Amino acid sequence: MARAVEDAFERSARRWLRAYPPRWRRERADEAVALLADLAPDARRVDVRTALGLVRSGWSTRRRTRPPLRTFLAFRFRGRLPGPEHAAWLEDDVTGRWFHARAALAQVLVVGLVAWGVAAVGWLSWEAVLFGSVVMVLSEAVRATRRMLRHEDPRRPAVAGDVGRFGPYVRLDPPDGGAR
Repeated sequence: MARAVEDAFERSARRWLRAYPPRWRRERADEAVALLADLAPDARRVDVRTALGLVRSGWSTRRRTRPPLRTFLAFRFRGRLPGPEHAAWLEDDVTGRWFHARAALAQVLVVGLVAWGVAAVGWLSWEAVLFGSVVMVLSEAVRATRRMLRHEDPRRPAVAGDVGRFGPYVRLDPPDGGAR
């Protein structure tokens, strides 16, 4: 019976620790679960007050480790990679479950704002904007699904020694030193 209580408590603690970034959980989750178990030895699950504290702390940790707004928007809307100081955040974002959906949503928002502005001026009808929005959302959903199924991440940072998706390096210089 005690083992079942421990398992239930561990599942509960790990569920609330999901508010923290993945890299934080990889490094510290076992220690945090053990500490929570020591603080509440007979508990079946994490109490509400502790859970709210874990969620608040996890969200603030995510906010602190995120790049500045300008860098974040440049990454989301223009595809510009943030600097090396945000490599851990980038890895978490790109390997996250909803990366393709977040990237598609950013593109849909930009096109939607432009279409809304054009319709507000009167250059397009609202029906055309609505139809275009539906087509854009559906096409982005199909594109994101294809990328996800192919495990294709165009903005993912390269791993050292990785060949890349375009194939190996081909030398442009002739092997005889340039003499023809």
